[in-house]
Amino acid sequence: MSNTVMPDIPLKIVVSPVRDPHWNLAWEDVWLDTASTAPPICYLWRSRPAVIIGKNQNPWRECHPAALARRGIMLARRISGGGAVYHDEGNLNYAFFMPRTQYTADTVFGWIAGLLARWGVPTERLHRTGLAVAGRKISGNAFCYRRNAVLHHGTLLVAADLSALRAALQPVPGDWDTRATASIRSPVMNLIERWPHLTVDTVEQAFYGLGGPAPQIQVPTDWVPAETIEGRAAVLRGDKWQWATTPPATWTRPTGQRVRIEKGCIKTINPISPPERTWVGRPLAAWLEAEQE
Repeated sequence: MSNTVMPDIPLKIVVSPVRDPHWNLAWEDVWLDTASTAPPICYLWRSRPAVIIGKNQNPWRECHPAALARRGIMLARRISGGGAVYHDEGNLNYAFFMPRTQYTADTVFGWIAGLLARWGVPTERLHRTGLAVAGRKISGNAFCYRRNAVLHHGTLLVAADLSALRAALQPVPGDWDTRATASIRSPVMNLIERWPHLTVDTVEQAFYGLGGPAPQIQVPTDWVPAETIEGRAAVLRGDKWQWATTPPATWTRPTGQRVRIEKGCIKTINPISPPERTWVGRPLAAWLEAEQE
């Protein structure tokens, strides 16, 4: 893999102090609307514990939302495709915004590989969207194309709680028949496992180097008004985006009962008991929350 570190044109470096994943995903969504006519940007942020699913995923096949809520772990759906990832403050999230004419995935992966190579971290591409060390995933990436702009964003496992990661990405039991995008499960590792001197702060500061020899670190609200971000974040938190955009699915429970789900709501239950009839037409999320009580 290329060890290129510096872009041909230094990037603008924007670092978020906000730990709310919906807020940061909203900033990415808003900025992508104008990225085709703006300078290339590298946006860096961290998150409180959360599971982030791709735009075309089924949340219940990727995790158990009701169980996450009990543990204080947020759930968010992003605007890009790809699979589910776990975030906490041991994970660094990066997002590159570029005009299509300046972007290739290989270029961005080369920048990240080059930054890590400074510490002797030998990365390799994993499938099409990941970076790995000796076959174990350290970074997952996803992409969103809008008009003449590209968003390439990803995660970097530096010192994340991997036990919490594995527990958070356990699906609701049963089998799912759906066209929703399925995550590709891979063994993972933190960078500190083999390079214990690294911290999220030092890795974040390495990304500043993409801004040239004397980068000016800016905050998100220098680029997008706070009220605009909050408005978009409210949409991303809403039931319509979180649940109703889920592709149709048939869920076969461990008991053999088959549940048809459309737009996040229960369409049919077969076989069905009299108490369960009240759930037809209602959100699957609410039914599963009730069963957890």
